[in-house]
Amino acid sequence: SSIYVAKRFFRLDDSEDADSNITNPKFDAHSHNVQIQAECSRLSIGKWFLNAYYELCRAKAVDVDEAIIFSDGYLAQELGENWSPASGMSTYETEGIMWLIEKRRPTTVIRFSGTLQHPSSKKDLRSSTIYAFAHFAYGYSNFTVVFADLQGTPSRVKGSDGLIIFDPMTHTVDGKSGIGDFGEHRITSFIHDHVCNNICIRLGL
Repeated sequence: SSIYVAKRFFRLDDSEDADSNITNPKFDAHSHNVQIQAECSRLSIGKWFLNAYYELCRAKAVDVDEAIIFSDGYLAQELGENWSPASGMSTYETEGIMWLIEKRRPTTVIRFSGTLQHPSSKKDLRSSTIYAFAHFAYGYSNFTVVFADLQGTPSRVKGSDGLIIFDPMTHTVDGKSGIGDFGEHRITSFIHDHVCNNICIRLGL
């Protein structure tokens, strides 16, 4: 049987200068829940874009690594009057904290881009597939969304050695897609950093 993990935020400060070592800040459950719902939505949106990307690749007979998927994510909310110690919530909270539930993955992580940087330097098929996916999503969203912080763990996918993408971030025109969305400024960074590879060119991106 599968083992699952429950995830929550330890800070909600998404400013670029925030100290990443800060833990257990003071925030209310509602503010946290809005952001954890956005985090779950990013996984679903990523799946949607990735499916559309693969459909285009098949239609144009472009070889890519199709053993890449976004992690499944589910939301669970604490109910009752006594919140779990792990939630970090005050007993005065009236709203139960939400958790993002995902299958436990191996600890090995392969990174393809950062929150603020979008390198395109690796030439292997998997990396090229993900770089081109980021380019595709930007165009397919009518230039309103950039996927960032693309990373994944090696895992069996569709019977092959694949990759499960987790914790993606997005930069959007309105800057309201969740924690780490720095808006149009960082969309411009993607345009500056991205170098088209053979997949981008063959897809006509």
